[in-house]
Amino acid sequence: MRLAVFVLGAVVCVFSAPASAQTVSLTLRDALARARDQAPDVIVARARVAETRGRLVGGRPRFRENPTPEVFAGPRTSSGTSTDLEIGVS
Repeated sequence: MRLAVFVLGAVVCVFSAPASAQTVSLTLRDALARARDQAPDVIVARARVAETRGRLVGGRPRFRENPTPEVFAGPRTSSGTSTDLEIGVS
């Protein structure tokens, strides 16, 4: 609760404006949401999480197993002589 009061006080101080400016009314929920979205520590933590997720995506192998080449060749003697050749990767 002390943290909420501190955050609310900080938000009020930051967003207080001269008498000629437009006034903004904040609820405790709005003040806490703004504090969560704009707090430097939270922004840095979110950036670190995004960086770590990027490292995980970049570090994963494209294929779980190594691809294996397959080559099949053989004579075909239906009408004349030829060689049947099939190449693939699995």
